[in-house]
Amino acid sequence: MKFSWQNLNYFINLDHITIHQLTELLTIKGFEIDNIDKYTNINDYIFDIAITANRQDTLSVIGIATELSYILNKNIQNQYQILQYQINHNNIINQLNIQYISSIRINKIINLQTYLSPLWLINYLKIHDIKSSNLILDIKKYIKIKWGHDIHFFNIKDVQFSNKKHEHNYIHLQKKDLYETITYNNNTLIEIFENKTNINHELIYNKSSSSIIACSYIYSNKYLENIKNIYNTIDNMQGYYEALQLIATFGKGCISKSYSYTNNKNIKEYNLYIHKNLIQSTLGTTHNSKSQYLKKQIIDKTLKQLKLKPQYNYYNKHFKITIPRYRINDLCRKIDLIEEIGRIYGYQNFIDKIPYINKKGNISKQYQMIKYIRQYFRDIGLHEVINSSLNKSLLIQTRNNDRSHTINVYNPLLEDQSNLRYSLLDNILKNKIHNYKQKNNNIEIFEIGKVFIHDMKKNIQQEKIHLAGILSNTKFIKTSWKSKPSDLNWFHAKGILEQFFEKIQIGITWHPINKLNEKEQQYLSLSNFDIKNTICIRNAINYKIIGLLGIVNPNICKDIVNNETINIFELHLNHLIKYYHKKSHLSYIFNSYSIYPSVTRDISIKIYKHKPIKEVEDFIYNVNKSLIQNVEVFNQYKDVNNINKKCIGIRITYNGINKTLDQNDLQVIEQNIQFILQTYQSE
Repeated sequence: MKFSWQNLNYFINLDHITIHQLTELLTIKGFEIDNIDKYTNINDYIFDIAITANRQDTLSVIGIATELSYILNKNIQNQYQILQYQINHNNIINQLNIQYISSIRINKIINLQTYLSPLWLINYLKIHDIKSSNLILDIKKYIKIKWGHDIHFFNIKDVQFSNKKHEHNYIHLQKKDLYETITYNNNTLIEIFENKTNINHELIYNKSSSSIIACSYIYSNKYLENIKNIYNTIDNMQGYYEALQLIATFGKGCISKSYSYTNNKNIKEYNLYIHKNLIQSTLGTTHNSKSQYLKKQIIDKTLKQLKLKPQYNYYNKHFKITIPRYRINDLCRKIDLIEEIGRIYGYQNFIDKIPYINKKGNISKQYQMIKYIRQYFRDIGLHEVINSSLNKSLLIQTRNNDRSHTINVYNPLLEDQSNLRYSLLDNILKNKIHNYKQKNNNIEIFEIGKVFIHDMKKNIQQEKIHLAGILSNTKFIKTSWKSKPSDLNWFHAKGILEQFFEKIQIGITWHPINKLNEKEQQYLSLSNFDIKNTICIRNAINYKIIGLLGIVNPNICKDIVNNETINIFELHLNHLIKYYHKKSHLSYIFNSYSIYPSVTRDISIKIYKHKPIKEVEDFIYNVNKSLIQNVEVFNQYKDVNNINKKCIGIRITYNGINKTLDQNDLQVIEQNIQFILQTYQSE
């Protein structure tokens, strides 16, 4: 953006500063000056300043002059106020719920006699690389550059007049469903939407028209919150008045009475509260004093210099700042305000050194947990893999149950990267199939990574950390050198996970997948599992689901030899991290072993085929907790006469902690055994 030295002097007195000093000052304050040109024919200097995207309020001469007034702590010069066109003759008919406009002014201009621009105006536009075309259009561009104010001109001839008796009613400001309109005699001139403004180009001014309508307006705070507009934001119609004066002087046109509308309700103050200590700690100490922060008086002075109307509360040490409406989009956060204070006070006045903090680093609980898990699975021989978080929408057709939980990627580069993964097992199984094709049959892998879930009921997207792996090995164990190696079966995989949970000190219980309710199954990715051979893992304390362990769905790994059993698991690490508490030596209670002999009884009971053994063990323990030391299932066999039942052999160990069991105790034991047998015989 180009600015003239003489135009800047029109708004602010720069006689006390040289061109070189001004250039250096603007550079320090965050404005990059690309070039400075001298025009000898008009005896003026032109600054080409690169304006950043967040400071669009400085894209006009009045904007950069206002910024210089903050930096130099000088007031804008009181210009000659054009009072001729500020008198309100008529009010625009409007609706009460107007939100996007705070002020409008409209004038009719008739009998334009001259269309040529004066030489000074042509030279002014030439400096800004704008070619002169017409007096009215040149004045429009001139006002936009100088005041940051966009004025619209329309042809009167293209608009049909209404009855002159009702002439005071033909300009309306109306509220529609999605936008607001400015109409002239039922002809729409301007439509203002929530994020844009449309001008009726069919009625816009052309070079041959001698009678025109001039319209200018100021946006409201609500509109400025939705769009970063650079024009018509400053609550000042002085640019519009100057445009009318120039048209009357050089165009020799006759300007009619004014039609105006002002809504003070839409001119609201935007306040920001910030603590004094936050400003001081963020900016740091200054060079002027030994290890001292900015004093309250200096902060208050700087804020007043920025015309932010600070009010300081001595009780809570907060500043109340009033943000100007043209800087709502620029100063919307506390850090923006702190940056502005540092910029005006001068960054060179602060010590550019990060303060030394003697504090030990903190390793998060999540990092420690993941590090331990990774080490555990590596120690037992698993290989870690890292797969992409993007995959196909469906790995197989049976995955339809999970489709509602997946998150689609807009405009994906490849079809294979159209979804964020909902489960880690999809890619892990691909890794297994790929290694099998490469003759690497007994590969066992695991992965720790993020999954992305779309909660349909709450309509939110969630990011979680999962642990998944494959436990499959055809040469897992050998009883001797002569015997053939045996496969890793489901019980081996279950034992590996039980040892893992024991290592991280989290108690678990195993629960059949078919006994889960519909709500619990909703957020489980079951498509990769064979449901008949899958079990759910729950937290023993709060009974929440931790993960799944089972055999892979046979439809997925068709390329792998049928004799191989592939055990897969997937765990929710967020749940494990949340409930993981590393116990110290003080958390344990030490009890001595009983030195008295124990009594063992073996019983055989008949139960239903699908009845959990855990329920039987818990029932026997509760019969006599003071004497029963251990309950062990040592055998299981089928009932030939009843296929719906099974028989199990249970060994119950009784022991006294403080004494040897006597005859009375043995009688109690016999009574307990009879009670247990009678209970299960009655089922």
